[in-house]
Amino acid sequence: MNSTVLTALSLLLTLVIGGHTVGMGWFPPEMTALASFSEKPIDRSLVTKPMSMALSSSAATDLVKRQAGGWENADVDQIVADFAEDCHFIVPGQQLQGRSQVYQAATEFFAAANQVNITIHRIIVQDRAIAVEWQWHEINLQTGQESYADDAIVIELNEQQRIVYWREYIDQR
Repeated sequence: MNSTVLTALSLLLTLVIGGHTVGMGWFPPEMTALASFSEKPIDRSLVTKPMSMALSSSAATDLVKRQAGGWENADVDQIVADFAEDCHFIVPGQQLQGRSQVYQAATEFFAAANQVNITIHRIIVQDRAIAVEWQWHEINLQTGQESYADDAIVIELNEQQRIVYWREYIDQR
């Protein structure tokens, strides 16, 4: 496993500390040394309080499988169905705000004739936070070009179990 994926997973596991669940790039004082890689100023207003009504492992697994299935079946409606209206979707080089932007980006991705296969390796759940490790295999159906990526994803859900934060750490091969 590469260092990018290990770093992303270890951050998720260590960021849920001190009675706060960390999201949206905020690091508590104990973690400020790790925050030095952030490209943007830290917005402390995005800290969420401890979560009530923890997500079950089976509900988290179902959500991750629905997301993988949506990408594999080029089903944009299925992909965005789990997202809250005010969600944040972050992948390297791109930050989307709101469900409509996620819908537009997924629509554009599939318009380029891309086919996706996903292998889920690990799902970790704590309260309403999920860490996912999956492998993404993409084929451009027009050119036949294939790409592979190991992907670690940090997901945070709201009380309605809708995705409010989706952040991917991608290691392409």
